[in-house]
Amino acid sequence: ITHDGAFSFPQDIVISRDNARAYVSNSGAASVSVIDLSSNEIIAYYLVGSLPTGTAFNPLRDEVYVLTETDFSVINTNDTIGSDLPDLPCIATIPGLALPKRCVVSPDGKYLFVSQHGTNPANSDQVYIFDLDTRANVLGEGEGVSVGSDPMGMAVANHELYVANSVSNTISVIDIDPNSPTKWQIRGTIGEMSHPIDVAVSPDEKYVYVANAYAHSGLEPDEVAVIDTATHTVIKRITVGNYPYRMATAGNMLYVTNYMDANVSMINMDTNEVLNTTFGVGTYPTGIAVTADGETIYVVNNGSQSVSIRIY
Repeated sequence: ITHDGAFSFPQDIVISRDNARAYVSNSGAASVSVIDLSSNEIIAYYLVGSLPTGTAFNPLRDEVYVLTETDFSVINTNDTIGSDLPDLPCIATIPGLALPKRCVVSPDGKYLFVSQHGTNPANSDQVYIFDLDTRANVLGEGEGVSVGSDPMGMAVANHELYVANSVSNTISVIDIDPNSPTKWQIRGTIGEMSHPIDVAVSPDEKYVYVANAYAHSGLEPDEVAVIDTATHTVIKRITVGNYPYRMATAGNMLYVTNYMDANVSMINMDTNEVLNTTFGVGTYPTGIAVTADGETIYVVNNGSQSVSIRIY
């Protein structure tokens, strides 16, 4: 999808529960583009704050959360959209962030976890936790769980939140079990990473996958590390393309965008083996999303300012 003005340095993408629409954050336009997936046409825009980056979809509330420079916006995926390419309002904007990077929804749909770099030592390198009923930070305004340096991607497995700390080269593991006496506390730290950027989880939650963007120097292939969630240890390293950036899962497949190679690697999560083929996309691919049936893959290309579509 490359319509003039459709995207402006797009960063991330999510798909609605009914597979009817996709939502793309535009860091260059302070907006979110809405794609009708039946026609692959842009049908609306939502106006949000400056520098929108990470997004997350909540299937239990039919809401999309969009991080911006100082807040996050909430979009209702059931909004009625007319035919005049409207600029639509968000249903809420929640302040209190400082250079957030990524966000993820808890499996019960009650919480939004936000990784943020921060702008001063008081709020740097933390994960904020928002109650989605009250839209409030559960730890208090300006408070979060301290993790490693420059936290990025996150994923949930077995009541634990795995956080990729891109500069300190670690994964922080946070207890998010609502019945645990150590809820919202660090349960462990996993090393042996190399500029980890994103995290994904296998369907059975036995494995966590970490995109390590600096596993090798220069233009050599980098890797996805496989963590056993029972032991918090790295059990395998899978070679992918250069600078793996974002990941998405569908069924037993893990899809990895290779930022510098303009392609996508595919990993079979049953065997933890990479397929011997990739598929090409636009330049500097960032976000990736897959329809629920696993048949269509959407990749956001930050460099070519487009969305690539792969149909199986």
